[in-house]
Amino acid sequence: MGAVEQSASCFRSALDNNPLSFKAHYGLGLIYSAAGQEDEATRCFSMALKLNPDFAPARARLEQPAARTQVHRRGAS
Repeated sequence: MGAVEQSASCFRSALDNNPLSFKAHYGLGLIYSAAGQEDEATRCFSMALKLNPDFAPARARLEQPAARTQVHRRGAS
C-alpha cells in the first residue's frame, strides 16, 4: 500500500469512528485533491464545511476549483 492509499485509509478509519469529524473529512479531501479526484475532494470539503461552517480552509478549497474553471473558460475564448 502506497503512502497516499495508507493516508486515505487512516482518514476513512477516523471517519468510521467519528463521522462528524470535519478535520477528517477535510484531510481526506486533501488526499483526493492531490490524487486528481476533484469530485470526491469537493464532496469531502463540502461535508467539512457543513459540519463546521466557520472552517476557512475547507471554504478556500471549495473556491479553488471554481476559480480554475473560470480561468480556463476565459482562456478558451
